[in-house]
Amino acid sequence: MYASAVRDLPDSDAWTCEAKLDGYRCLVAKRQGSVVLWSRRATLFTARFPTIANACEKLPPDTLIDGEVIAIDESGRASFNALQHSRPNAHIQLYAFDVLVHRGRSVLRLPLEKRRELLTDALRKVEYPVLLSTHFDCKPADLIRAAKELEFEGVIAKRKGSFYEPGERNGTWLSTRSIARRSSSSAAIPWVPTHSTP
Repeated sequence: MYASAVRDLPDSDAWTCEAKLDGYRCLVAKRQGSVVLWSRRATLFTARFPTIANACEKLPPDTLIDGEVIAIDESGRASFNALQHSRPNAHIQLYAFDVLVHRGRSVLRLPLEKRRELLTDALRKVEYPVLLSTHFDCKPADLIRAAKELEFEGVIAKRKGSFYEPGERNGTWLSTRSIARRSSSSAAIPWVPTHSTP
């Protein structure tokens, strides 16, 4: 699922916000006892980020999560340059922000808040460098100001109660940028069960 770029984020209780980090979008699947990571272009990331793959071995079986791989440089800030060039001093982390499949059941049609609960459950035994992305209930302008100061890529706003729609840009996820960002392309998600949770 993709965010629609906007100039201004909605200032409403119907939305929740989180930091948009400058990294690689990454899907992580724990299936049949093994972990696979891949990018939104369907490039395999498993061998490239072994510490993340190892940490995700503690995900529940048959679980698929969505997140962002970032690199923290020596100054303690997210650095796309350090991630892209695999700098040895960089700390690689995965910020998980959604779950598509939980214990073999598709949760795409569950509301955002319920998926958040299931994501928290899925990560219960998973340790660093995998982290749960934080939701902020604050004024978007305040979060955008903080994103600029901390040099985050920007801010994402997500409509409460919304579903996860793979490959879609339907306006329930909105993004605004605080720094320049490279262009990217999308690809289909290789594995999502067809059976859904009611």
